[in-house]
Amino acid sequence: MKRNQYRNILCGVLACTMLGGGVLALEAGDSLISKKYFNTEYKSDILNQGQATADKVIQDIIDEADARLDKITTQLQAGLVPDDSGLVSDSLTMQDYGQGDHVILGQGGVFIGTIGIVRVSHDGIVIDASEGTEIPSGSHLVLGHKYIVGEETSAQLEILTGYATVAYQGNY
Repeated sequence: MKRNQYRNILCGVLACTMLGGGVLALEAGDSLISKKYFNTEYKSDILNQGQATADKVIQDIIDEADARLDKITTQLQAGLVPDDSGLVSDSLTMQDYGQGDHVILGQGGVFIGTIGIVRVSHDGIVIDASEGTEIPSGSHLVLGHKYIVGEETSAQLEILTGYATVAYQGNY
């Protein structure tokens, strides 16, 4: 319904603009086209062009909205809910990533690397809970180890291989 309304509005604005310009040219006695041509072919061509332009603009808006909706739907199906600082996973959630992808986890976040090579950079403390040690920023994750992001710390995971899977819980 909105699509037709937008299309009609855009067509109307374009048609009024073009018709107004043509009328001014005809009234001034200095027309470049005949009145018959203007009233038959020219108006029809302009309306068709306006319709095509309106259809493209509306389709672009619909495509963008569909893409955003698909992303939100995927996140909700994975058990993720948005909040002010990004997304929150209330339970340990497994996610696949590709080379060059980044995930930023907030304080209290828990993560486990299960497949691939992942580097963690942080601005505070990240604990390898499996060994009970603090890991330095820039370290690679040991697969299967559980890590906890410390208080007032933000940890960034960088995927270094073509494919990696990371499980995480908390703000990210």
